[in-house]
Amino acid sequence: MWRYDLILVAITAVWGSTFTIGKDLAMALSPLNYLSLRFVFAALFTSFLYRQLIPQLDSGALHSGILLGVLLAGGFISQAVGLLYTTPSKAAIISGTSVVLVPFADYLLTGARLKIADVISVALAFVGFSLVVFPGSIDDVNIGDLISSGSILFWALHIVYTGKFSRTTDAGQLTLVQFWACALVLLLAFVSSRTVLEANLLASDRWPTTLLQMLSLAYLVVFATVLVILLQTWAQSKTEATRVAIIFSLEPVFAALISAVAGAEKLSELTNVRFLSGSSMIIAAVIVSGVYRGR
Repeated sequence: MWRYDLILVAITAVWGSTFTIGKDLAMALSPLNYLSLRFVFAALFTSFLYRQLIPQLDSGALHSGILLGVLLAGGFISQAVGLLYTTPSKAAIISGTSVVLVPFADYLLTGARLKIADVISVALAFVGFSLVVFPGSIDDVNIGDLISSGSILFWALHIVYTGKFSRTTDAGQLTLVQFWACALVLLLAFVSSRTVLEANLLASDRWPTTLLQMLSLAYLVVFATVLVILLQTWAQSKTEATRVAIIFSLEPVFAALISAVAGAEKLSELTNVRFLSGSSMIIAAVIVSGVYRGR
């Protein structure tokens, strides 16, 4: 079983790395330029991998995939814009909070039963979130943290609906349609932003020109978007849900380590007592939610 755990750890590390790489690309190109390229190429790559499924697409896969794609686009836009102003580690911690809200979203949408552990995990996450996002005074609140917080609802709904739709729809068809739907939403947002707002922070006329930018984009498309989803599905089917929850809770840890090594943020920011306390509480909340939800 340990080899599947190692694969899940590698996947979590890749996810953690996307915050630093995504911030660099969002700053250099603009959020909508970077995201549009990422998901158009991801959709094309997925279409090649699942080309035999394209003629088999049915109305169920189209309706489900489109909803998932819209939620995916909303989550990534909130996260990428937030990264213009905040650090990769804080963005990762904030995004991780969405896992804790899944049981409550599931309850509202499907009537799934809540557990005591769900209430405990939300209480822990709320206190931890407050410590990370709201420092000493209101004047110290980072606008990027607030924008990144908008992704929490999108991620939570995406997780709930993915679980619901995957029971009745082929995983390959669902992945294919949602990537294309996400790419189309992002392209529409890009064109609208350029047309209405002209020069702005969301969209620009800047595209990858350096080798590093091209390699970073290729890494995000191939490894961090397409292959990790395929590996995650396979590895999760081979190990226990509780182990998966604990491993995935390490995403903010990897995000912080990679960010520090890359020089994206100072070590003093990561060792701040308030940040460490809040982050630890959110990670604990994710573990509690995942462990008891998986039973």
